[in-house]
Amino acid sequence: MSPVLLIVLAGLWAAVLIPATVRSRDHAHDGRTMDGFHTAMRTLSRRSPAASTDSRRILLPSPQMTGAPPSPPSLARRRAVFLRLLAAAAATLVLAIGLGGSLWWLLHLAVDAGLVGVVVWLRRTTIVEAEQARRLRQTMRAERARREAAELAAYRSRADRSTYIELPHRRAVGD
Repeated sequence: MSPVLLIVLAGLWAAVLIPATVRSRDHAHDGRTMDGFHTAMRTLSRRSPAASTDSRRILLPSPQMTGAPPSPPSLARRRAVFLRLLAAAAATLVLAIGLGGSLWWLLHLAVDAGLVGVVVWLRRTTIVEAEQARRLRQTMRAERARREAAELAAYRSRADRSTYIELPHRRAVGD
């Protein structure tokens, strides 16, 4: 293989592996931070209250206990993945045109296939997030309407009781 091809392949692998490594280190750091927080909270909960006997404890369930799904990748991370693949597609196209050869065209087609896959994934993710936001808005509207209806019924109940005044029976003039 030519040295240029090796350099380009090494660059492409670096573009894929370095962000993945940094991301995994970030996740590991987040886990250590949470573990440290939980350790500190356990330590504090074992201490005897110094001034007051009214101690309150807050227990928070972990994501493993609640079965909460992992948080989706942020918009910035998605944009970075898309832009890296777009740059890789442009670079492989320039190399395929400049150097020629079927290997460069195959590499360019592989990067293009990855780019199309990411675009499809981004579109599906956007549709799913929009649907979730729409459902949340509907739920919030329904809850607000239910609360307003309950408040209106309570107001009408109070108003009905205060509006009607019991008057004594009197005889009309000439009866």
